[in-house]
Amino acid sequence: MCHSHVTQRGQSRQPLVDTTCGAVVRVDIHGQGGYNASERRSTARRRAAVGAELAESENMAVQQDAQRRANPADAAPAETPSPAGAAADQRRLIAVYPGTFDPVHNGHIDIARRAAHLVDELVVAVYATPSKNLLFTTEERVALWREAVQISGLINVRVEPFTGLTVDVARRVGAKAIVRGLRAVTDFELEFQQALMNRNLAPEIETLMIVTALNHLFVSATLLKEVARLDGDLDGIVAPHVARAIHEKLGQRHE
Repeated sequence: MCHSHVTQRGQSRQPLVDTTCGAVVRVDIHGQGGYNASERRSTARRRAAVGAELAESENMAVQQDAQRRANPADAAPAETPSPAGAAADQRRLIAVYPGTFDPVHNGHIDIARRAAHLVDELVVAVYATPSKNLLFTTEERVALWREAVQISGLINVRVEPFTGLTVDVARRVGAKAIVRGLRAVTDFELEFQQALMNRNLAPEIETLMIVTALNHLFVSATLLKEVARLDGDLDGIVAPHVARAIHEKLGQRHE
């Protein structure tokens, strides 16, 4: 067994030699402790490793922050609709107002305005392929309707063309009702038959019939086009932009 002999020489810090083992030991006579060479190298290695880990962690944080700044949409968590919001969407009442609308007249706009007050959203569905001799193309009829909606300020009404069954477009847009306008007893008989057929095809969709206002009772697309062909006055029957379109179209046909 080795024995170390340590002596104090005032305040000196000279290394003392163990005469038995020959080991050099540094003694701090002020009580601060000392390290041998092996311990110093081990401590240095540990500090270097910790420093490298800290540097790597900081570098990764910088890269992740730069990525978040470059792609904010990827960093933002996806919003999950609340049950209350989903229930509110399901409670929205949407209705479809279908027709040929060749062209749209003030009676149509009156029905759309009154129906829009009853539902959250009204979809004016312009039938693209009716078995009729049309004056306007589908695109023109849609454009005339959209301008009429904008002029009338019907903010919850939108216009789109459709083909096929009315109940199919109603299902596609999530509608619970089909809006129809009634002018006379003859209209009711036809609309009654169509309503029963639609109910047979789609029992979940109701038909909402709105009686035409008295001042529009005589108006029909067929009649107003005949009046226009004979240079009659369309004031109060159609909107000004529709009257201009009718006269331009008929003028082209006469050329």
